[in-house]
Amino acid sequence: MQDKIDQFNKLREKIIYFAGIYPIDKRKVAIFDKWSLKDVLAHLSNWVVHDIDCLEALKEGREPYWEPDVDEFNARGIEERKDKSWNEVFDEFSNLSKKLVEIYETLPNDLWERDIWKGRGQTAKRFLHEDIEHWRNEHLTEIIHKSLDDEDWISPSAEIKQSQIGGKGLFATEPIKKGDLVVVWGGTYVGAKEAKKAGEDGKLVMQWDDNLFSVEDRGEGSGYFVNHSCEPNLYMQGAYALIAMRDIAKGEELTADYAIWEADEYYVSKWDCNCGSANCRKKLTGKDWKLLELQERYKGHFSPLINNRILRDG
Repeated sequence: MQDKIDQFNKLREKIIYFAGIYPIDKRKVAIFDKWSLKDVLAHLSNWVVHDIDCLEALKEGREPYWEPDVDEFNARGIEERKDKSWNEVFDEFSNLSKKLVEIYETLPNDLWERDIWKGRGQTAKRFLHEDIEHWRNEHLTEIIHKSLDDEDWISPSAEIKQSQIGGKGLFATEPIKKGDLVVVWGGTYVGAKEAKKAGEDGKLVMQWDDNLFSVEDRGEGSGYFVNHSCEPNLYMQGAYALIAMRDIAKGEELTADYAIWEADEYYVSKWDCNCGSANCRKKLTGKDWKLLELQERYKGHFSPLINNRILRDG
């Protein structure tokens, strides 16, 4: 379990780092749906307290309280911390999350798969998995994206250099674990009306959700240098990020199948794919996402726009 604990701790460190550099004037502004960044940290701290109590109860052989209403629990956690300062909420999350990592690290091996509540199937192993998914998929990407403003973020385990596929590409400078965050796109995101005008002005416009478009100058940003491959090692997580599909070795080029976000049904690439894969399609089209083979391979990891189309089409 140590690999999973290390992965969880890296997520914790990233949240702390990017929350720490988050623009001060935006920390209390409701920009995560109805939550501010302060609310997000309060929410995470509330769950950390819950997890710590449950794991300590597991070690002591007692059954902890079962929270029957998750929405009410979330609201209560934020309400209890609304009068605290930013620094108090930030420090609470930093300290409590560190304690949670320490509890995971010292949990006896025989307790990892023991039910925390009898008959509910919740174990420490499942807790850790759900914590990783929750923190990475629901919060970390948004925190990084909104803290970067116009800049892309690439993992410290990656660098840009010349690619045999063509031009420049992104390469792993050290091993990258499956599920690790590799790229978060910054930039400007707008609705359909603004996107249409930006396209007329010569900007590069991409649609990521029903009313979410990115607008950028062509060829700018480190995230632009992710080359296409029909046998990729990255796929999407939400609207802004690429994560590792599998464990990636040092020196591998980091690639994505552009079918995971290309949704224009009239699009056909002017270039031929040179990935050399046995699965190479040679040409990329805006209908490739409809291929059942690709839907199975990248299930849940297309852009939100295409994920929704797949669900609607059944």
